[in-house]
Amino acid sequence: MKVITARTSEPDDKEAAFDSISEQIAAHGDLHKSTVGFMFCHYDFVFSGVAEYVAKHLPFPVVGYSTTLAGFNRTNKEKIFYAKGDFRLVLLIVSSDDIEFTPILTEPLSPEKDAADLCNKSLGDIGKQKMGFLFLPHLLLTDTEAMIDAATKETGAQIIGGFSVDDSPTYIENCFVIAKGQAYRDRGVFLFLKGNVAPHFATTVVTKDLYLDNTAIITESKGNEIISLNGRPVTEFLERLGFNLTGSKENAISSAVMIVDDGDGDTYGRSMMYLTPDHHLFVGGRVTTGATVSIAMFERRGIIDASAEITRKFIADNPDAHVAIVISCETRHIVLGSQTHDGEKMLRDELGDIPFILAYAGGEFCPSNASTPEKPVNRLFNQSYCICLI
Repeated sequence: MKVITARTSEPDDKEAAFDSISEQIAAHGDLHKSTVGFMFCHYDFVFSGVAEYVAKHLPFPVVGYSTTLAGFNRTNKEKIFYAKGDFRLVLLIVSSDDIEFTPILTEPLSPEKDAADLCNKSLGDIGKQKMGFLFLPHLLLTDTEAMIDAATKETGAQIIGGFSVDDSPTYIENCFVIAKGQAYRDRGVFLFLKGNVAPHFATTVVTKDLYLDNTAIITESKGNEIISLNGRPVTEFLERLGFNLTGSKENAISSAVMIVDDGDGDTYGRSMMYLTPDHHLFVGGRVTTGATVSIAMFERRGIIDASAEITRKFIADNPDAHVAIVISCETRHIVLGSQTHDGEKMLRDELGDIPFILAYAGGEFCPSNASTPEKPVNRLFNQSYCICLI
């Protein structure tokens, strides 16, 4: 396997950006039989036409999405200057003689379409795969969890990915997926891998010391709504902890995160979004009745420390990894504040010379820590850090 990182901060000159990226790729010699590129960039690269131009003119398929910040690492011990500006287009190129890459652009998405049916039609007869990526424009377009479940059932693959995210007030005004040399606002893209590939996945939220001293059982829920905890209205639980969510959808709690334990050997994060007119708590993904929930504080130290801890252990357990692909929640980016590049710096410190690409997301997908290649459990996470080593 050959892995190359290429990047540009040229937002306006399409040919100059393409020439620079082509030169960076060429410096690494010939590519192998099968090659794919992962592209993450600020949405201004889409509006200027640079992202589409680069993706369309490269001699291999490119998939990815627009994001607030794309991070990267050097490859082959090259000496480079890491500009701290957010304005980047980053490409991670993976080339191999024994891995088959299959990109699939979905049909147009809309809330009115059955997500599982749309997924099955898009995948066709692709058959079993080792692993997959899924990139989507934003969470309001489709029932993402139904789509992930359908793709898992059809392919048997462990799947990682995320939603595009921008820096607008709603985080979804300028969100694009890159596929087939074009940028789409209304489609998703899968990339499946099979052959000689052995991926490893891990997720985390915050350090354990930031968990508040409380737990509760979800005694009634429906989809993304928590109706009662410990047999009492969910509002009582929140008020007892000092939280006061109104009915406004803009009032999500970013200073805390709900940790959910379904009893399957893993926990996952759920953003606490808003109270519905019925005073149910709407969270950032499905929850199940009978699950145990805790609340954890969400702040910079716990974010960086938890990410560093799991990355350090993960690379120690998988020392032969060739590349790391990291999808991290946009809320983690926001909470870093003026230290916005600390997540990228942490990865460089922990991964050493292993090339990586980091993309912030408005919701991230990853196999659960309890997932196995034989029995994949792919999940939508909130406020989480997801890493894949190949």
